[in-house]
Amino acid sequence: MKSLGVAQGDLVEARKAVSSMISRTETSKVKFKQGTSQHTLQKNRLKALTIALDLINAELGQGDVTSYTQDDLQPSRCTH
Repeated sequence: MKSLGVAQGDLVEARKAVSSMISRTETSKVKFKQGTSQHTLQKNRLKALTIALDLINAELGQGDVTSYTQDDLQPSRCTH
């Protein structure tokens, strides 16, 4: 994976923030009935946050993202 050139300390802080968002999203997801738009939004958000966390960990040399397909990653790509 190509290095992003981001400082390690910044990645560690980002990992803490994303982990916190995952926890809060998991908590709020159970409040919504399955099949509702709110539940689907939280499910999609969790998937995106999990991918983000895995990418951060991979950048820190602490994880592997080879299990993700291009279809998994495409919606997460930055377009600018």
